[in-house]
Amino acid sequence: MATDTIRDPFPLNTARLRLQAAGPNDAAFIVSLWTDPRVMGFVGFPLGLPTSEEHVLRQITDTSEDPFSRLLTVVRAANQQRVGQARVGRVDAEGIVEPDIKLAPTFWNIGYGQEVWRTLILCGFLQPACRIVQGTPNVENAGSIHMMERSGMRRSGERTFQPSGAMEEAMVPVHHYIYRMTRQEWEEQRKDQDTTRRVSQ
Repeated sequence: MATDTIRDPFPLNTARLRLQAAGPNDAAFIVSLWTDPRVMGFVGFPLGLPTSEEHVLRQITDTSEDPFSRLLTVVRAANQQRVGQARVGRVDAEGIVEPDIKLAPTFWNIGYGQEVWRTLILCGFLQPACRIVQGTPNVENAGSIHMMERSGMRRSGERTFQPSGAMEEAMVPVHHYIYRMTRQEWEEQRKDQDTTRRVSQ
C-alpha cells in the first residue's frame, strides 16, 4: 500500500509511552480490547465487538506496510507493558483524518489518552493532504471529550451514527460530537509551544 513516500514515524516515543506497529503477538491483546464492553460501549458495541484473533491477525498483516493505516500498539516505554491500541488513519476525500485510540480500562484517567491523542494528531498532519484531524466522541464519554479538548480540538457539531447492514446485529446508534483541529490551528499551537519553551529556557 502506498505511503506517499513519507517516512514511517513508528516506533514513536512520547513522554511515557511508545507507539509501535502491532505484530502477531499483539493480536490477543487487541481482541481483549475490542471485545470488552467497557472499551467498546461508547462506540456502539454494548456487548463488545464480535471478532477473533484470526481477524485481527489479517488486519495486522494487511496494513503492515502503511504506517497511517496499520494497527499500532501503545506500550509503556519503560517496560513494554501493553496499555492500548491506536491507528492514525488515512486522509479521506475531504482531507480529513480520523484517528482511533482504545486504552485498557486499567490505564484510564492517568493522562495516557491525551498523550497518545496529541501524537496521533501530529502523525495525521504528517500526511500533506490532511487539512483536518477529527474525533467523534460519544456525547456521554466525558473522558474522551476531555482528552480532545485538552489536546486543543474544538467542537464543531454533533450527529448520530446509524448502523446498517450486518452491523445492526451488534451495534447500536451512537450520538456523538464532532471535534476538529485544522492544519492552521495545529501549526499555530506548535508555534505557541515553541515560543513558551524558548522563554522558559
